[in-house]
Order: sequence, then structure tokens, then C-alpha cells
Amino acid sequence: GVRRVEFRSHSGRLLDRGRFRFVPGQVYSVSRIRDGLNGGRHLLSVGYAHTWLPGEAYRSETIPSAPGLRLGYSLRFPGKDPFVRRLGLAADLVLGGFPTQDTLLEPPAEAPPTTLFELGVGPMIRLDIPWVVLSVQPRFAAVNLWRSDPAQPFLNWLFGAVGVQLAVGVRPKNRLSVQVQYAAMLFDAALQGGDEPQPELMQRLVVAAELGL
Repeated sequence: GVRRVEFRSHSGRLLDRGRFRFVPGQVYSVSRIRDGLNGGRHLLSVGYAHTWLPGEAYRSETIPSAPGLRLGYSLRFPGKDPFVRRLGLAADLVLGGFPTQDTLLEPPAEAPPTTLFELGVGPMIRLDIPWVVLSVQPRFAAVNLWRSDPAQPFLNWLFGAVGVQLAVGVRPKNRLSVQVQYAAMLFDAALQGGDEPQPELMQRLVVAAELGL
């Protein structure tokens, strides 16, 4: 059944702790047990994502927002060192849609529906404590806004963004967690009407379920 497992150094210092399910009749290596603690080494997630862009991107006073889907994969590093085991690499793909948006253009015009494609990658620092998951991920993202009608001033738009993703979650089972993730990303764009690009902020909120393998 499910047991709490601790790994300690020869001096008694706690190195790792978590829950692991043992099956009768199987033989387990030390590395297999450690890799299975706190969710496992390979982490797959799926969830609802909501993205906000600066209003200037649509020449609008309101903040455009896009509901969508987020798919994520994380690889946690193996090893004996406790700090190394808290590190990893993560990647995620977000698909969303901005609906038709009212604008401030003269003559009056609506921004066309827009599909959001976002691919993000970066290192991950993850802290697992009993029943709780905390993680921080610096990330780089490639973002594409694909307009249904790519006419001026709403052309298809591909840009890069850098930022950080914060996540907090609960883990009712060893290999299953439910998380809330917030990502803030900066990109350069001349959205204010001038020629000089300025830093702009794109934000995303995700509610996701994560499964460890």
C-alpha cells in the first residue's frame, strides 16, 4: 500500500521524503522509489488557461482576454543531491481564442477574432511538501496571434516574451496534483502608436491537473 518514505544521510540529515505505493511481490530499487516520491519524475498536466493582453494590442480601452487550453510537460532531475532533485525542465503549449474586440479606431472598426498559440520553455524549481506543491519557472515563450482577417492594423503577429510562472497546488494522491498557475510575461512592442518599442505585460492564469509518471 501507500507508505511514507524518508531518505537520510549517514549523519541522519533528511534528504528526501514522500509517499510511495508498494505492490506485493515486486522488488524495488532505491532509485525507483526516490523517483516515484512526490509525483514522479515525468509530469504531465492539462488545464484551463485564460490569457490577458494589453489593450493597445487591439487599439482598445478594454483588456482583451482569451480562454483556452494548456498542455504541459516537466522533467525532474534525478540524483542523490536534494537540491538537484528539486530542479527540472518544463515546457507548455497554450491554445486560446480572442473574440471580436471593439476598438477606438476612426472610422470605427472591430478587431477580428484571433487564435493564440504560445509555446514556453524554461528551467523549474519545485518544492514538494506533504500534500502541497510549490514551483517557480523562469520561461521564454514564442507567441503567435493568428487573425481571422489579417488586414491593417491587425496583421498576424509573432513575438517572443520572457517572464516567470508561479504555481501552487495540492496533491491528494502521490502522482496527482491540482494546481493554480500564474504567468507574467514581458514583450517589446510599439503599441502606443510611436516608433520605439516599449515593454508590455501579458498575463495568464491556469487551473490544471498534473499527473506524475
